[in-house]
Amino acid sequence: MLIDLAGVLYSGAQPLPGAREALARLQAAGLSCRFLTDTTRSTRAQVAAQLQQMGFAIAENTIASAPLATRARLLAGSLRPMLLVHPHLLPEFDGIPKEKPNTVVVGDAGGSFSYGRLNSAFRLLLQGAPLLAMGRNRYFQDVDGLSLDQGPFAPWRRPPGSRPRCSASPPRLFSTACSGSCTPSRHKPS
Repeated sequence: MLIDLAGVLYSGAQPLPGAREALARLQAAGLSCRFLTDTTRSTRAQVAAQLQQMGFAIAENTIASAPLATRARLLAGSLRPMLLVHPHLLPEFDGIPKEKPNTVVVGDAGGSFSYGRLNSAFRLLLQGAPLLAMGRNRYFQDVDGLSLDQGPFAPWRRPPGSRPRCSASPPRLFSTACSGSCTPSRHKPS
């Protein structure tokens, strides 16, 4: 069973009413659950820790995330990213070469978006580098209110005069992250 996290199990830093109990019933019934998040501000370990603080029994290795899927895409294509991501997210890309980047990865970089970094990414794109946008969201509900997300920074998928290159859409990325990692349950409903 694939279960989205934000807006389904919790909102902000609070579990939604009945969500813990519903998830506990699914898990007690032996259903194999995989959790989806499109957050690009936190690692899976951070997400799992936040969920556990809210009372959910969810392990890190059951969480599929946009950064995890992006990592798989980078490795499969031998791509060296320029990362326009939040500093908290950098550990998700450990072990991937980043020298002489040949692709641009955009996530919710928060305060790490700067004119200089955006312009460097733009110049890479002008040279034909693909853009991997980890999402299209324009904004999201944060603990302290609505916050700008990565979508407004990713519409320049193809700068003027550049050739179209492969970019990854969030649904395709999630499909990659979940393929082979979700085992169908043999449980039959009663």
